[in-house]
Amino acid sequence: MNENSKTFKLIKSLPSFEKGMNRILDFYGDLDKDIYNTSPTQEEADYIALKSDWEATGDDIRKALNHITLNCINGNRRTKRG
Repeated sequence: MNENSKTFKLIKSLPSFEKGMNRILDFYGDLDKDIYNTSPTQEEADYIALKSDWEATGDDIRKALNHITLNCINGNRRTKRG
């Protein structure tokens, strides 16, 4: 199917249209339950958010260290020449 055809564009947009219609008809907010983190207390919500932030930070540090290990220590050093 040609990606520039009207039919292709219509079929591609249907999932968004369907989600939008479902959101309009979601009177009890059931679709939002999976989107937002809910916690019984403010302290627990803060704990979960802070833990998530530090896990992401740790992942970034691990990726950087792996990059350094693979590229610099193993002899694949790239030096900038100015």
